[in-house]
Amino acid sequence: MLAIAPTDVWAVGAIGSYDPEMYPPANCRPTSDGGEGAETPGSLPTPLVMHWNGSAWQRMELPPLKGALHGLTAFGKNNLWASGTDPRQPGVALLLHYDGTSWTREGISAGGSGHAAIAAIPGTSNVWAVGSVGEDTDYEHAFVARRH
Repeated sequence: MLAIAPTDVWAVGAIGSYDPEMYPPANCRPTSDGGEGAETPGSLPTPLVMHWNGSAWQRMELPPLKGALHGLTAFGKNNLWASGTDPRQPGVALLLHYDGTSWTREGISAGGSGHAAIAAIPGTSNVWAVGSVGEDTDYEHAFVARRH
């Protein structure tokens, strides 16, 4: 969750669930129609971004994606970044950028599937992603990546 102002609050997460122990990324195949909250075996969650405008929460429209969002940072009200994971795309950290109008997917090669956190560096246009990557949680490796 990120509060830019009392009337500008953001939250990220996912709808649905995914158990990597039961359904490893290489074997994941959505078996439902992709509807909200679908939790059939083999299905993947859908990233979620919510915005509070001071009186109500609004679900933001995102590009067609699967996975989950875990991190959120901003340079201002019209320059937000979210980070997460997409088990269908190992080797690429899931990053989304909001330009005040729409969310778009941005990629940072990370060398394997894993987890990413994100931070904006004040006074610059740099976004740093930090996390772990690897096909197996027992053999994950740290990564640091910069997007400018």
